[in-house]
Amino acid sequence: MSLAPPALSRREELRPIGLFGGLGDQTLGELADSLDELHMRPGDVLFREGDDGREMYVLLDGEVEVVKRSRRVQARSRTRAT
Repeated sequence: MSLAPPALSRREELRPIGLFGGLGDQTLGELADSLDELHMRPGDVLFREGDDGREMYVLLDGEVEVVKRSRRVQARSRTRAT
């Protein structure tokens, strides 16, 4: 019987993302602690073109598709590290 490795802390999940690369451990930890995790199902709409931009989203695991005026402009995927 083998045990699964412990899941990474949210801070460690954010560390390799370029946007957060310059943050120190304390600041990154405070940011990580302030975040809410959102789980979505395939086909769910996160936001629509023209919505007020009041949120920031970081993809930790899965795929996201960006559509502008009914035309796919970008797709991204990421696999959560374990």
